[in-house]
Amino acid sequence: MRGNPKFLSGAELERICAPTLLENGLGAAGCLGIAAALLFLFVAVFVSVFKPLFAWVALTAAALFWGRHLISLPKRAYREELAWRRGLASFSRYVDEARTDIVRSGADWIILFTMTSLPHGGSRWLRIALSGEPLARAQVRLLVSEQGQPRGQLERSLPDAALQDLLAMLGELDLAALTDMPSTVRDGAPCRLAIMRREPEASAQGSCNLAASLTDEERQHPMVAACLKLAGFARSLTPAQEGYKSKSN
Repeated sequence: MRGNPKFLSGAELERICAPTLLENGLGAAGCLGIAAALLFLFVAVFVSVFKPLFAWVALTAAALFWGRHLISLPKRAYREELAWRRGLASFSRYVDEARTDIVRSGADWIILFTMTSLPHGGSRWLRIALSGEPLARAQVRLLVSEQGQPRGQLERSLPDAALQDLLAMLGELDLAALTDMPSTVRDGAPCRLAIMRREPEASAQGSCNLAASLTDEERQHPMVAACLKLAGFARSLTPAQEGYKSKSN
């Protein structure tokens, strides 16, 4: 493994980041160890002689995971870069980058939106940079993944109908009202949203879950309403075929 990961191609990063047989083996053995430890723990409640076995198996499982961690350390920076390119890095990292970009690029708004479909693990990452003067235009970047693997990416201008829809949403939006919408649903479609405005300077971020069980009242919550709108944009921009890669103006 050589070179700064930021300057490597996607294919090179994928080759470097691919898990080795040893990593997979240690991970699988560690998972089996945890399962065995839980079994021994359950039995130890009734038969005390199993307590030492539980402790031994639990320590072995921990050692296996620690060994996998040590082996994987040289790949950490490369895997972090690959996750960032796929839209799977920490949301806060994209927010920090957007705060810098909105000043440097001169965009009036930057919107970041992520949505994960559970329990299957599909995800969409959407970034919109909007400039309102002298002519409104919005540049979109969309990344789609399934179970951590890329299924496509798209960079293009937002179509006019969607642009007008977005302008209407922003015109009515109260950034202070964009707060977390608590949810007790474990599956559904958890979302993260961050919106930044250059002048007057303001920003807001929060989360919600676009579960099918949302009530009409919950759909009126500013965070939910905004995420529903952006989820619609992401779906409309996603081509039917997998593996697409497109850049256009």
